[in-house]
Amino acid sequence: MSVLALLRHPAVVCHGGPAEQSVLDAIAARYGAELPMELLQLCEAGQRIEIDALNAEFHRPNAILEGLQPGGWCDIPHSHGWLPVLDDRESNCMVLALRGPLARRVIWMPHDDGPSLKYRDLNSFAAGLLAAIQSNEQACLFFPDTFGDYAPAGPRTIADRADARLLLAAPHRQNEWNFAMQLLGAEDLDEWARLLETEHFIRRDARARLGQMDSEPIRQLLARDRQEFDSFATTVADAARAAGFPVGERRDIVLQINDSWYQLEGFFYRRHIPDALPRLMAFFADQADGVNPHDRPGHFFTD
Repeated sequence: MSVLALLRHPAVVCHGGPAEQSVLDAIAARYGAELPMELLQLCEAGQRIEIDALNAEFHRPNAILEGLQPGGWCDIPHSHGWLPVLDDRESNCMVLALRGPLARRVIWMPHDDGPSLKYRDLNSFAAGLLAAIQSNEQACLFFPDTFGDYAPAGPRTIADRADARLLLAAPHRQNEWNFAMQLLGAEDLDEWARLLETEHFIRRDARARLGQMDSEPIRQLLARDRQEFDSFATTVADAARAAGFPVGERRDIVLQINDSWYQLEGFFYRRHIPDALPRLMAFFADQADGVNPHDRPGHFFTD
C-alpha cells in the first residue's frame, strides 16, 4: 500500500484528473506489457504529480506517449523495456522495467553514469520516496546514495537469484550482467566464479560487491581469484623477460614492460586462450615498435 500512502502525504501534490485510459492503453501497447496496478494508481491520482520537497515529479503519461514517438526522448529507456516514472529535474530519472527478468523492478537511470537497480517494485519505490521526503534530501542526492532493496551485503530473494541466472544466460549487451550482479546472493558461488572469469570491467564490479559480503565461502573465492591473478602476473613478467623485454616493477594490477605500464586485468580473463603467452608477447612487441597490435592477424584479443 506504499503508493497509496505516498499519494496521501501532504508533500505530494496531484494536478488534473486521471490520465486518459486511451493514453495508458497506447503506452502499454508500445511496451507490449501490462501496466502494473501500482502505476495505474499513480495515473488515477492525477495527470501531473509533483513532490517539490524532493525537487522531483512523476512523468506525465501524455509526455511519455509523446516521447515514445520515433526519435522521441523515450527511445533509450524504451529500447531496454523501461518506462520512465520519476524525474528529479536534474536530467536523471527512475524507470520501471516492464519486460524480461527485471520486470516490475525500479531502476535509477542517471544521465552521466550507468543504471542501477534500486527497488523490487513500485510499492517499495514509494516507500523510498517517503523516506527521501523525511530525510529532507533532494531526489538527485538521495537516490544515487541509497541502495534501496539491493544493499551489497544484503540478502537476495529466491526470485532475485533466479532472475540473475536468466540475465547471465543472455549476452552482455545492455548491462544484463551488471544487473545480475546486483541480484545474485552470497550462495551463488558458481555464478560469481563465472563472472570473475569475464572481462575486466565485469570483474571489477563483481569483486567490488563480493568484497562487501560477510561470507566465508565468498572470501575464499576472492582469495583463490587473487592467487590466480598473482600467478598470472608472475608468469607474464617471466615470459616478458625471456622475450628480451625490460620488465620493471609491479604495482598491484599494473606491470611495467619497456617504457609502458600495462593493466594486467585487461589480459587476465583471456589467459586460457590458445597460445596466450606468445600472442601477448607479440602484443607487447608491436606496441614497443609503435605498431597497432590490433592490426596483427590473430592478435591477443582475436577470437
